Amino acid sequence: MKKFISIFSKILLLLVFLFTSYTVISQRFIESAKREEIIERYFDLERKNTNDISELLLNMEGVLLIPSVDIKVPVFTGTSEAAISTGAGIIEESGSLEDKENVNVIVTSHNGSNNSTLFINLDKLHNGDIFYIKTKEGVEKYEVFDTKTVSPINELEHFIEPQKGEKYITLRTCTPVYINSHRLLVTGKQLPYDMNEAIPDQKLVFSSFEYIMMAIGGVSLVTFILMVILDKKEKKSEE
Repeated sequence: MKKFISIFSKILLLLVFLFTSYTVISQRFIESAKREEIIERYFDLERKNTNDISELLLNMEGVLLIPSVDIKVPVFTGTSEAAISTGAGIIEESGSLEDKENVNVIVTSHNGSNNSTLFINLDKLHNGDIFYIKTKEGVEKYEVFDTKTVSPINELEHFIEPQKGEKYITLRTCTPVYINSHRLLVTGKQLPYDMNEAIPDQKLVFSSFEYIMMAIGGVSLVTFILMVILDKKEKKSEE
C-alpha cells in the first residue's frame, strides 16, 4: 500500500508540473506566435490566405502595442467571442481606430485565459505610461491619464468624454483575474507621434497568474525529485 501511494504521489506531482509548464509555455509562445501570424498577414497583402473560419469573419483594424507590460494584440471590429479570444475588440458605437478626433474608442478583451495572456497585465499600467496603435495608415501614440476599477452596473457612467479635437482610447477588461466582478478601465490620450520615433521593444513581463503557475510547477518538481532521492536512500538502507 505504501509503495502504491508513493508511485501515485510521484505521478500526480509530474502531472502538476507538466500542466503548469504547458500553461505558461502555451501563453508565452504558442498563442503569441498565432497572434504574430495574424498581425503579419494584416500588414502583408500577399499573405491574406487563412483556413481559420473565425479569423475570416473578423475585420482587423490594427494592432495594440503596450511594450512596458508585454501586450501586443490584433484589434478587431466588434466584440464577438472570436475577436476577444484572439485579440481585442472595439465596442460597437464607440468609434473605430480610423477616427481622428472627438472620440473615445473602447477596446476590450479578456483578462487572460488558460492559454492566452491577452489583457492580463493591463492592471500594471499607470498614469503616464505609453501605448501605441499601429494601422496600415501609420502609428498613433497614447499616454495613460486615467485608470479606474468600476462596477459593471454603472460602467457606462465612467467612460470619459473626449475634449474637443482630442482622441482617447479606453482599454477595458474584467478584474480581478478569474473573479471578474469589476471592470478595469485604462484611458489614454493621443499624443503627437514622430515617424522617426521607434516603438520600444516588448518587455518580457510575467503576470501574477504565470508566477503562481511557475511556483506550483517548481514546488511539484522539487518535491518529486526529493521523493525519488529519499526512495533510493531507503532502498539502499534496506539492502
